[in-house]
Amino acid sequence: MAASGAVEALSGDVGVVIDEELLRSAIDEEAEATKRDDVDLSKYDKPEMKEVETLALSFKNVYQIDNLVGFENLVTLRLDNNTISRIENIAHLVNLKWLDLSFNNIKKIEGLETLTKLTDLSLYNNAITAIDGLDSCKGLQCLSLGNNEIRSTEHIMYLRQFTELNLVNMDGNPVCEDPDYRTVCLAYLKPLKYLDYEMVDPSEVQRAKELCQDDLLELEEKEGIEALAYERDATRDAVLEELSAANIEVAETLFEDLLKEDAEMPRLRVLPGLQDLLEEFRERYKAAAEAFKQLGMEKHAEMEKEVQAARAGLQAAANENASKGVELVQRYAKLAKHTFRALHARGDVEMSDLEQLKKANSALGAELTELEMHCVEQCLAIIDTFETHFGELKSNMLDIHQTFFRAVEEYENEYFDALLTLSEDLQKKLADGIMPDISEELNSLLQDREGLNNSMGQSHDGHISRILAFEDEARDKENARFKTTFESLQESEKERNRERVLEIAAIMERNLKAMHDEFVDEYGEEDEFA
Repeated sequence: MAASGAVEALSGDVGVVIDEELLRSAIDEEAEATKRDDVDLSKYDKPEMKEVETLALSFKNVYQIDNLVGFENLVTLRLDNNTISRIENIAHLVNLKWLDLSFNNIKKIEGLETLTKLTDLSLYNNAITAIDGLDSCKGLQCLSLGNNEIRSTEHIMYLRQFTELNLVNMDGNPVCEDPDYRTVCLAYLKPLKYLDYEMVDPSEVQRAKELCQDDLLELEEKEGIEALAYERDATRDAVLEELSAANIEVAETLFEDLLKEDAEMPRLRVLPGLQDLLEEFRERYKAAAEAFKQLGMEKHAEMEKEVQAARAGLQAAANENASKGVELVQRYAKLAKHTFRALHARGDVEMSDLEQLKKANSALGAELTELEMHCVEQCLAIIDTFETHFGELKSNMLDIHQTFFRAVEEYENEYFDALLTLSEDLQKKLADGIMPDISEELNSLLQDREGLNNSMGQSHDGHISRILAFEDEARDKENARFKTTFESLQESEKERNRERVLEIAAIMERNLKAMHDEFVDEYGEEDEFA
């Protein structure tokens, strides 16, 4: 096997696990090699791990990747020349760009789904039989898979998705013996600059593309179609996300959901003329849905503007409070500085000499508290106003919802009446012998008058039930949005107030401590400032 070198190099050894001692040694070696002075090597803890960007665990006889929690900022990880058999436990290393797992016993490419920043990957000299598991690594630039067990050029085609891949090494794989191997690589891997240790010649690439012209054109056409479909899906997803934020996404899906969840529809579809009725229903629905989306998005924009205005008002009140507080604190600081200077100049400080400053500190606390109380009143008034205005907007939005759902309900009722008329007309024509050439399935359906009526009734009832259910769900979501937004503003103000109260207490305590620290040596009574 291709990986035999890794096994033989460490034959007779059980293998080691990645532990604290091994990691400490690797960090020390890296620090010494790069002459780093920014890492404290006297201790080993998580803050230190977070500073490490390069970790080399080569030739350590490691048999399992583990215990790398805390190294989230790793950019380069070298685990080459070990006995590792599986890629695992590195999903948290999301900043990794360079990963070397060459000369191991790995059989499958896996465990790289979260490493979206990876640009260089070496799996040279392992036992890999297929190229896969790299879908998330779209930025891959260099890939070394030499000396593995890859046998088919189909695996080369997998690499076509990596539009930045300019270096590939497959040398030493069975696939390299395929006479079409090099042609396939050059024709299908678009950005390739280096292949198997050699710089790619543009003229050779052109010849390869000419040899694969028919298949390449077919593939490019297929990729173009897929790209358009992907773009279309992405656009649809973006639209649905916007509509969902406004709580009107039901407009995009309701009609299709009615048909998809209708258990009777497969039976009724054999009725001639049914499709025309559904198309008429669909067109009327689309018009109502477009109006709903337009009005809903406009109202949502108003609601978002109201939220932003409330948050801006709360922030402005908090900023004004903080600004006035700073002025008071600075005024006290000037007084304290003047008092300390005067007392030091005079000498022989008495406790009574600090009474005025202590009273000033108490007065500062009272003034800051009064400012905070005024700020709280302002903020509560802003939140109360928001509750009123946002509540009115919510009611407007619910009215828009109701108009839409009543329209859809009306269209469903008219569709059902038309369906009943169609079925009666078809049954009459069958009875009069006007429909001789019909399928056995349609004939059986029309002959069973009671069964047909039941199917149509159940289909209609199901549609109405689902329309009302979607309406209830949308209404509940709108009410929940109002409640969540309102409570969020309340909670943020409560949290701001709690922090400010603690801050005022800390300011007063700090001022007392400053007096203590400044003059405690004068009389040595530490409890005088308690």
